[in-house]
Amino acid sequence: TAAAATITMDGNWDSSAGTFTYGTSTVVFAANGTLTTPGAFNTAYLYNLTVNNTITLTLAAHTGVANDTIIGGAGGGTIAESGGHYRFTVNDDFSVGAGVTGITSSFYYSGGAARTLPAITYGGLAMDGGAITAATGTITVNTNEAAGGASYSFYLNTTLNLGTSTLTFTGVTGPLLVELSGIFIASSGIVNAINVQVNNGGYITSTAGGSWTVTG
Repeated sequence: TAAAATITMDGNWDSSAGTFTYGTSTVVFAANGTLTTPGAFNTAYLYNLTVNNTITLTLAAHTGVANDTIIGGAGGGTIAESGGHYRFTVNDDFSVGAGVTGITSSFYYSGGAARTLPAITYGGLAMDGGAITAATGTITVNTNEAAGGASYSFYLNTTLNLGTSTLTFTGVTGPLLVELSGIFIASSGIVNAINVQVNNGGYITSTAGGSWTVTG
């Protein structure tokens, strides 16, 4: 049982063969490493996760964090994938350093209260739970792979307020699949949909201002 410990990793983590009882602990990756878990979909295996400045954490299975996640710093940092397309699930706050430009894994903001979505590039993006406000900047979903085994690359089942930010969906080698079963508020933001297929009967609404561009 980790209780409230801080566990600093200088290499790989593999808890796939057993049970890690995380308590309120924090796992810190201080060097590049691979994270392997039992890999159940949308399941928390860590309580808090920190990936230090400039560090790349590579997922080798679906991974969930029960509480907060901090990625990188001024020099960058990212979450990547190895051997598949894995979902990275965060149940509370997700923050990134100023030098972080994106993560190549799919990202799932699950449950929780009101949160902020960092303005970076995601390899698949799903959101539900409390209302989400976009950080100022450009949020890009740029993939043709389903978001961690689901039937979509972008899924929204909550309120997303873009403010003055830009959200861009791009299907690279084919249509990027989008499901919008929540309320999508553009405010004065911009949404660009390039080579996109809406995969259900969802809808997009703008309550005030904003710009919507669809191509492909």
